[in-house]
Amino acid sequence: MFVRTNVELPVDATSETTLIELGYKLNDKGQFVKFHTSSSTPSFFEFFVSDSESRNEENREKMHEAARNVVMQMLEKLGVRETFLWGEDGAEISDAKPTAPHVTILTTELAELKNKKDVVVVIGDHNADAGIWAYRHFLGEGGVDGGSAVGLVKKLESVGLEGYLAKDFKKYTTDYEARHAFEKDYPTKAVEEEDVPGMIILNPGQLLYSPKKNKSMTYASWRARERPTALSASYVIDPISNRVAGHGTADEHIDTVLTHVVSNIVGPDAKLYVVCVSDGAERFVKWMDHAFEAEHLNPITHMTSAVVLMESTHEHKGIKSSEFVEKLAYLGRSWIKSDQPKGQLMNTPGGVKKIHYQSSDEETDDGADSLADSVASLQVDPEASEILTKSIESVDAGVAGDQPVVVKKSTHNKPVKESYDYDAHTVSCPTFSAGIEDYDELIFPNVVEELLAHFRHMALRSAAEARADGIREENGEGEIQIGYQA
Repeated sequence: MFVRTNVELPVDATSETTLIELGYKLNDKGQFVKFHTSSSTPSFFEFFVSDSESRNEENREKMHEAARNVVMQMLEKLGVRETFLWGEDGAEISDAKPTAPHVTILTTELAELKNKKDVVVVIGDHNADAGIWAYRHFLGEGGVDGGSAVGLVKKLESVGLEGYLAKDFKKYTTDYEARHAFEKDYPTKAVEEEDVPGMIILNPGQLLYSPKKNKSMTYASWRARERPTALSASYVIDPISNRVAGHGTADEHIDTVLTHVVSNIVGPDAKLYVVCVSDGAERFVKWMDHAFEAEHLNPITHMTSAVVLMESTHEHKGIKSSEFVEKLAYLGRSWIKSDQPKGQLMNTPGGVKKIHYQSSDEETDDGADSLADSVASLQVDPEASEILTKSIESVDAGVAGDQPVVVKKSTHNKPVKESYDYDAHTVSCPTFSAGIEDYDELIFPNVVEELLAHFRHMALRSAAEARADGIREENGEGEIQIGYQA
C-alpha cells in the first residue's frame, strides 16, 4: 500500500480579507463593486471563481468577512459595537474582547445604552451573521445601507420613538391635536441625541467558537476556514471546546441574552421594540410564551412595546399563555413571503376565514382604500371579535408609513374579485405581504420603513396612554377616552 504524505499535497488556496486585495471597493452608493467597473453598470460580487467547491466557499467567506469588517467600522462610528458574552453561564458582559470562549452581540455603547428610553432589539435566524440582513442584497444593489444594520441605525438617528414623543405630548390640549401634530412634524422634526433609540442585535447564528482564532462564527464560516491542505477535510466541531456555555444552541443564546443580559444593559424603564426573523421569531415567541407562563414574570415581558415578525416559523396554536396571545395580537405585526403586492393584508388573528380582494371597478377615486375597509370585509369568528378589534385597531396608521394600502390588481395585472381561504387561528398578529416571493432574508430589507412606521405608531399610542394616566392622577378622574384611534 502506498500513502501520499502531507508534505507533497497542494496547499489550500488563500484569499486576502481586505476589499482591495479581493479586487473590490465601496462606491459612493455604499455598494461593493469590482474595481474596474463604471458607476452606470456596476459589477457586483461573483461567487464562482474556481471549479473547486471549497475554493468558492472560501472566496465567498473572505468577501463576507471583508464586507463585515467594513460594516463593523461603520457601525462603530455610529455608536454600535461588539459586546462580548462569556463566563461560566455565558452571561458575563464585557466591551473588551476576552481570551476565554465567548460570543458576541452588537449593542449601542454600553454606557449610553443604559440611559436610552427606547431600544430596538433584533433577533435573526440561526444561519445569519449579526447585523447582516441579506448577503444577496448586501453584496448587490442594496449595499451597506440596504442589506445591513448600518441603514437601520442611520434611520433611527433621524427617528425618535417614545422618549421623543412623550416629552412634548403635554403641550397639546387634546390627544387628537397631539396625534396630528406628531404625524405632520414627525418626518422632519430634529431628534436630540439622547432620544435616538438604542440598539441590541442578538447573534443566534455565530455560536461556533474557535480557540485558534479566538472568535465565534457561523457554520458557513466554519466550513470555509482555511485547511492544512487543499485535500484536507473541514474542521471537526468539538461539542466542548468549540461551544460557549449558555450559548450552545440558538435557543440557549436567546434565553441567556433575554433572561440575564438585556435587563442588565438597559435601564429599568426602557421600552423594547423587537424585530424577529424566521426561526428567530419562532424562538422569541416560544421564550415569551414561557416567560408569561412562569410564576415570576421576566422584565422583558412588560418592557416589550412592539413586535415585528418576519416569515416566522412558529405555530400560533402552540402558544399556551392567553395573556401573551392578546399582547402579541395587539403589539405585533408580521410580514411574509407572498406573490401579493407589498403591504397587502393577508390574515389576522382570531379565526379569519376569508379575505375579499376588490375588483378594479370598486377602487376609490384616489386609487387607494383604507386598510380598515379591507379589514371590514374579513369574516371572523364571533367569539374572537374582541381580540381582533384590538389587533387591527392601529393598522391604518402603523403599517406602511401611514399610507393606505390597497390591492387593485393581481401580480398578473388582471382585475381580481375573489376570496382567499385561510385556516382559522393560524396567525398571531395582523400579517401582510412583504412583496417578496423568494428568500426569507430579503423581507427585512424590503419592509424596514413599514416596521419603523409600526414602531412609531405603537410609541405614539403608548405616549397617549401615559398622558391619559397622568390626567387621571391630576384630576382624580376615572376611566377616560384617550382620543387616539387609528
